[in-house]
Amino acid sequence: MSVDVVSDIEPRVQYTAAAAQTDFDYPFPIFADADLVVDVDGVTQALTTDYTVTGAGDDTGGTITFLSAMAGSEVVTIYRDLAIERLTDFQQNGRFSSASFNDELDKIIMIQQ
Repeated sequence: MSVDVVSDIEPRVQYTAAAAQTDFDYPFPIFADADLVVDVDGVTQALTTDYTVTGAGDDTGGTITFLSAMAGSEVVTIYRDLAIERLTDFQQNGRFSSASFNDELDKIIMIQQ
């Protein structure tokens, strides 16, 4: 999976929910669904139990969809939270994958944001 563009954009959005609202957009890239944290009124929600995610790998973000509609006036906060880990190892004099290298650099920038 590869993100092509990591823009200088705040990796956090916050909404006040309307009654019956289920969909909320996030305008920043993520590598995987689990890279997002979703809070409702300060309570962290569970991926697949409370909401689903679309748009992982999309440079412009995507949408989280709650499985139950909002009552109205809840504060929904969505932010990127990447694990600080290195998943690739480039061998000396070995094959070099520019895609893997770009992913690692993108992750570094996302963590710094």
